[in-house]
Amino acid sequence: TFADLRRPSPTFADLRRLSPTFAHLRPPSPPHTSPQALLGFNATISHLDSHSVKVSRTGVTKPNQLIQIPGEGMPKGFSDGDISARGNLHVTVKVRFPETLSDEIRSWAEQALPPDAE
Repeated sequence: TFADLRRPSPTFADLRRLSPTFAHLRPPSPPHTSPQALLGFNATISHLDSHSVKVSRTGVTKPNQLIQIPGEGMPKGFSDGDISARGNLHVTVKVRFPETLSDEIRSWAEQALPPDAE
């Protein structure tokens, strides 16, 4: 199930009909920058019901990488009006790259980063 948080969100019931165990969110916040993608990040996103969910990564994160957060997905079932358990939440990470690089940064990157392996 995919919910684009930049548009009006469907209800949990609407999403549950599509997929009973997980939700997939694309956060409306700005994409992570290149340094965060290389070094790691801590972020907070707003879930469909508006509660905050912390997302973090260490090391390299690729553009469009999926991060799975256990227990933050769609409700699996209800008992007396309470959610009994939740599936997993899948978050797609967007990475913003700079439009241009200064000569200094380009030189550093050429020395510090390995060439493409084929």
